Amino acid sequence: MKRPSIVSSHHLPPEWQYAPSQGFFDEVLMAGEQVRPHWAEMAGALESMGHSGMARRWQQGIRERFQLPESRSAIASQVISATIEIGLIKPDEKVGASRKFARYLPFWA
Repeated sequence: MKRPSIVSSHHLPPEWQYAPSQGFFDEVLMAGEQVRPHWAEMAGALESMGHSGMARRWQQGIRERFQLPESRSAIASQVISATIEIGLIKPDEKVGASRKFARYLPFWA
């Protein structure tokens, strides 16, 4: 059985790419970037889900957080845009310019 690779990060912004920390034990990867056996099932599930599956789950989480039906999911984006416009929140510049992977901070941060 081929072990999944969670290191492959094509099409992901740099802040979402996995990079092992030098000098620290890596719970997920062994030397040579092989997934440790106890993480293989999780890594396989994430790999089979793919980027589009992860994006769908992310969107589902936002809808659930705002308690919106799927047909009204655009409201979450509108609320975020309006809240930025009036200055109550601001984009987290550490994340980059991608709206898809955006994070927000309160205005005082």
